[in-house]
Amino acid sequence: MKKLAISALLLLAGCGNETLLGTWELAENDKNCPIEYTFGQEQQTDENNKKMLVNVVEMYTTDKKKANTYKGTYSLVDEDTDSYLLDYGDAFTVRQRLHLDDRTLRVYFESAEKMCVYKK
Repeated sequence: MKKLAISALLLLAGCGNETLLGTWELAENDKNCPIEYTFGQEQQTDENNKKMLVNVVEMYTTDKKKANTYKGTYSLVDEDTDSYLLDYGDAFTVRQRLHLDDRTLRVYFESAEKMCVYKK
């Protein structure tokens, strides 16, 4: 089942240039940026056994060790400003601007006045 979900994610990620879905790796050697984001979707069942599609995100801060991985959900808050809410559960919640431009993802960390650039 896990292989099927990963295969579906890869297929969705290849369907268009303007989608967050897929894996984004840091394009510049900047030690103050997370090294990778993976955006996907998974089907979950709510308390009423109703199936729903949930946007999921994984962020790797410095390497791919479990201690440096944050998993959560994301949702679009303001389409005009590309503002998203990333909720990493008990770890933290952050509102960030995620701007897509021709297979480049720019992540704006407004509280730190910083931008990081990622490529698929």
